[in-house]
Amino acid sequence: GDPGSERQIDFGYPGCLVDPASGRRRKVHALIFTAVYSRHMFVWLTYSQTLAAVIAGCEAAWTFLKLGALKDTLPERVALARQHRLSHVAFLELLLADEGSRRESRSAALQSAKAGLDRSMRIDTWNALDDLRYDRSLLSDLVSLWFAEAGHSVLVLGPVGVGKTRLATALGHVAIRRRMT
Repeated sequence: GDPGSERQIDFGYPGCLVDPASGRRRKVHALIFTAVYSRHMFVWLTYSQTLAAVIAGCEAAWTFLKLGALKDTLPERVALARQHRLSHVAFLELLLADEGSRRESRSAALQSAKAGLDRSMRIDTWNALDDLRYDRSLLSDLVSLWFAEAGHSVLVLGPVGVGKTRLATALGHVAIRRRMT
């Protein structure tokens, strides 16, 4: 995957350790976090595979892997996991999807700002008036960015005030979201 876009999380079984609380040898589990691109790893040892153990491991990994922003969604996601009885893997996938979305949004916002694009001129913020007439099929074609993928340019012509700049800026935002820049 792309840098920062994918992590793998899994349990492993490294063997037994002496539990300092009880003094007994116990089976220990390793919750392993691996950043796919860099292969940086974090291992959290635990005596159980409960949701509480997964959460404790996630919090430690977030600090180590600089994923602290995940903590903002944790209470909501824990409630959702309990309500829907999500498996540990499904819970972790949900958290990582949140992090991927957050990083993607942050990256797009930074690139848009660097390009000087107005944040309010995105295609998803555009509201067509009921009496506005335009070729919806052509707009859909432009938003698909087929022309950019084919190595072509587009020339947008029209009188003052019809939205040429807004359309060009919106297409710039779409291109950034699709990592075409």
